[in-house]
Amino acid sequence: MDLSGMQRLRESLVGLRAGLYARKSAYQGKHKAKGRSVKEQLDNGQTTANELGVHVVEQFVDDDRSASTYRAREREEFERMIEWIEGGKLDIVIAWSSTRLQRDLAVYSRLRDACKRHGVLWCYGGKVYDLSNKDDRFRTGLDALIGEREVDEMRDNILRTLRSNAVDGRPHAQAAYGYRRIYDARTGAFICTEAEPSQAPVIVELTRRVGNFENRTKIAVSFNKHGVTPPTRHWTKGMVKKLAAWHPGLAENEDIHPDWLARIEEAVDLRQEARDRLDADEDPVDIARDFIDRDEPLIMARWISATITAYAIDERYLGYRSHLGKVTNKEAWPALVDKSDHLRAVAAVKKGKEKRKYNQRPGKVIHQLSTLMICDICEIPVNSDKQHGYPRYSCAAPAPEGQKGYHAQRTGLDRRSLR
Repeated sequence: MDLSGMQRLRESLVGLRAGLYARKSAYQGKHKAKGRSVKEQLDNGQTTANELGVHVVEQFVDDDRSASTYRAREREEFERMIEWIEGGKLDIVIAWSSTRLQRDLAVYSRLRDACKRHGVLWCYGGKVYDLSNKDDRFRTGLDALIGEREVDEMRDNILRTLRSNAVDGRPHAQAAYGYRRIYDARTGAFICTEAEPSQAPVIVELTRRVGNFENRTKIAVSFNKHGVTPPTRHWTKGMVKKLAAWHPGLAENEDIHPDWLARIEEAVDLRQEARDRLDADEDPVDIARDFIDRDEPLIMARWISATITAYAIDERYLGYRSHLGKVTNKEAWPALVDKSDHLRAVAAVKKGKEKRKYNQRPGKVIHQLSTLMICDICEIPVNSDKQHGYPRYSCAAPAPEGQKGYHAQRTGLDRRSLR
């Protein structure tokens, strides 16, 4: 566009209300880079807005969000932008490129139609598009089609690479607990996977103990008491809740190493922050993500029975590389456990599941009337537990505010009392 054309365009847009949209896909573990890319997009969008003479009234940012048909999560800010368009609050949407707005033809059509109905312009790559104009619809539609195809092609290439790596025994994602990877110091190329000296013996021990039918919870507690570093890689919402509820008088403190207790006691500010943010109704998942971004130490990480079970039956520790549930290479890396120990652990876990399946009734059933009775208020099955040593039946739905207990509750009730 020549100088006079740009001047006329600017004059026609002056005073319009603009919304800046920015998006970045998954960071694949590079949390310290989060926010950088979207900031660059927003800065560029503000520069474009200044050049066009439009007034930015709102910013819409979907950080760590995909726009493809394979996205795992919806884009909350994109949806909010649609609401602003349909609410008549915007006159033009500015983005870095077409692929920042969408990589899915269905989403493109939805956004295009909303903008067409409400007379909202698009601007990306420095060019303004009027969606009521057939030529502009064709151009933006072609860009959307190209963007969607790029995603499909990238996905196909990734899947081919994963299949090839699986057959060759090359690693995928992070190294499993018990192993470490060796890379060339000069080129950074992957060389091999080898046993991690401080972790491999832990895998050997837990596999043998599970195979000997030891209680997995007790195994986890013994690891925690002896200060065996757990395999936890990042904060979870459960860890945030435990941090907020922690105090020196907890009985469970006896089941963890003294050095771990000392680290928790020293983290006074972090404990208070967790309590304050939960009291303010902040989602514990968001708090956990924030702690991850800040590299807060994993002071609440623990061994649990589920982890003990998963590691005891994991074929990776036989040296196997699997892909989509199928073993593709049986000599991908050094085996940490003997096959006989592995098979005994698998058999022990399987037998435990069968015992629970055939010797227990559904749910937390302890007494004969559990799940047979139904609460007449909430229609939840009445289950059983013990209170002060006596059987108690309750529906587990809290009673109305100001009242104690549950809708349906009876202590010391058994079958004979109902005759």
